[in-house]
Amino acid sequence: MKSHFLFGVLFCLLGVAAMGQGNTGTLRGKIICEETGDPVSLAAVIAESGARQYGVIADMDGNFLIGGIQSGTYSVKISAVGFVALQVEEVKISSDKITILDRKLGLRMNNGPVIVWDRFKDDLLGTGGCSTMKRLDAEVITSTAGSRDLGSLIASTVPRVYMQNEGGALHFSGSREGASLYLIDGVKAIGDPQIPQRGIEEVVVITGGVPAQYGDTTSGVVIINTKSF
Repeated sequence: MKSHFLFGVLFCLLGVAAMGQGNTGTLRGKIICEETGDPVSLAAVIAESGARQYGVIADMDGNFLIGGIQSGTYSVKISAVGFVALQVEEVKISSDKITILDRKLGLRMNNGPVIVWDRFKDDLLGTGGCSTMKRLDAEVITSTAGSRDLGSLIASTVPRVYMQNEGGALHFSGSREGASLYLIDGVKAIGDPQIPQRGIEEVVVITGGVPAQYGDTTSGVVIINTKSF
């Protein structure tokens, strides 16, 4: 019975959508039993957001890792044989960041619940982010919509970034104009992008120590991830 369940889960995960190219983050964690504290072996972990779906089977020690997840907000379901399934809402995946999701599963009793819900609380320490990286989430961006453009918002909130003239180009640590790299959902943009602020999920600004994956740039990098509706 157990082997049939595991093969069924693995078969379903083969249909999981291909991992996104660029603008991706990582989800990892450990699943343990709420009653005993022992690791839950071979638990299925599936993250979903609209048409996007990513999944993996935890190892024998309850550890799991899903890489290459397109940035955005996900619903994550964790299930295992003999346990009450857990669905965690509003799990935020950000570019170049490791999101930690450690959870406990309760043993399933007769006439007990089949699934329970939980809400994700982000790691305030920003696991996986470098010291020269600044994130602006949708709430911050939306609250300033109409009062200033995106460039002005970045210049006023991110250290080592300034704008010579209102509405002009951004300069990173004294770099020349036009030397910055802009990526919109993983695609390189030419010039300063013009995107409605209410359509932006998050903006990641890297002012130094740029990871090699973004190429040989002498200035900063602005990564814009749009919302998935």
